[in-house]
Order: sequence, then C-alpha cells, then structure tokens
Amino acid sequence: TRIGKKAFYGCQKLVAIDIPNSVTTIEPEAFCYSGLSSVKFPEGLTRISSKMFCGCEFTSLEIPNGVEYIDDEAFHFCEKLNSVTIPESVKWIGEDAFSLCYGLKTVVWNAKNCNIPEAVGYGSPIGLDGVDPRRCITSISFGDSVEYIPAFFCKGLDKLTSVTIPEYVTSIGDNAFSDCKFLTSIAIPESVTSIGKDAFKGCSSLTSVTIPNSVTSIGDWAFEGCKLLSSITIPEGVTI
Repeated sequence: TRIGKKAFYGCQKLVAIDIPNSVTTIEPEAFCYSGLSSVKFPEGLTRISSKMFCGCEFTSLEIPNGVEYIDDEAFHFCEKLNSVTIPESVKWIGEDAFSLCYGLKTVVWNAKNCNIPEAVGYGSPIGLDGVDPRRCITSISFGDSVEYIPAFFCKGLDKLTSVTIPEYVTSIGDNAFSDCKFLTSIAIPESVTSIGKDAFKGCSSLTSVTIPNSVTSIGDWAFEGCKLLSSITIPEGVTI
C-alpha cells in the first residue's frame, strides 16, 4: 500500500515500473534520479509527492485523472521531458514542480479548478518559475473541462506560438497571456464573457484577434503593447 521515501533513489537502470492499484501512498523522492522513462500509476494515487520523479528520464508524461496534488519539485530536472498532460482532477501544483525541464514544449491543461501558488504565478501555470523552461514552451491547449484561464497562467512564455481555447471557457484572467512575445494570433471562443486586465499586454507579435459578441467586459490595458495588432473590433455594450 505504500512506497517509502527514497525507495528507488538513484536506481539509474530502472527504466519502467508498473505500480499496482493497492498502492495509495508514494513518499517523497521515491524514484528520484532513477532511469524511469515509463510508469503506470495506480488508480488510487491522489498525490505526487515532493521530488518523487526528480531527475527522471521521461520524454512525455500523462498524469492520470485522480491525482489532485503535485508537490514541490515533483518533476524537477527531468531534462528530456517534451510534453505533459495535466488532468482535470488536479487541484494544486507546487513550486518548481517542473523547473529545469529544459525540453518541455507542449502542455495539455485539463485542470478544472487548480490553485497555483502566488510565487509561481509570475512565471507560468505549472511551476516553471526560475529559468529556461518558460522560454521553451511553444504550445498550450486547454481541455473541454476548463472553464476559466487563471490570472498569470501563461505570463512570460517567450516562445509560445500556439494556444487552443475550448468553447467552455467563460473568462480569461488578468495577465493570462501577457508578455507572450511570439504569440501572433488567438481565437477567443463565443463562450468567453470577460477578458481580464493586462490579459494580452506585451504580446508584441499579436496581429490578429477576434473578440466575440459574448464578451461584456475587457480589463484595463488588456492589449497594451500589442504593436503589430492592426485592428480590433470591440462588441457593443462592452465595459472597458
């Protein structure tokens, strides 16, 4: 039912593991700096503990639905990690959860109601504060379960060029995409009713944006610094 702290720490030849459903608790650093590139998670696991997979060899990772907490530095220094999928069930992602994941380019975000630590908020949605990973991510897509895009969610993702927002999103938070300097266009679905303050501030390459008639509120400076934005149509009755 339990895998203890540092149980497989530094087992560099361990490349795959099938964890049975009887396991409900995996303690910090259990697989830290092992050679893991493949893992089958148990169905009852709700927490990925601190440094649990720090320094592992994953290239892609789909965290299973049911996991609610991803603790500090859980996947820190997974240098080969290229893509990650965050499930609908996730409620909390700790600081530096994916820091120093230099190869991370693609994020699929399905979390419906996830709390993001304020310390991480200035950087990115998933604990990529600190260094180069913020400059690596090129694509973020939101799943159909997502109803709002939190404040500061993609702030400062310098290489972000592709964003997919589903029809179920109703609001875009303050600074959600600010300083995404390579974002050239974004499609805002008809379901969105509000766009927060500074939402696209500093998106200097943004040339195309269509605001649907469903939007009733746009925050201050939402598109400030969008130097290449040639035109924008504001729906009637919008509060600015």
